[in-house]
Amino acid sequence: MLGKIGLIIAVVVHPLAIERVKEKIRR
Repeated sequence: MLGKIGLIIAVVVHPLAIERVKEKIRR
């Protein structure tokens, strides 16, 4: 169960983190 939750968090949070990193790079 914890493994599945971790995968879900990774899939949901990873794209958001990439967008934040791109914004920081642009600035």
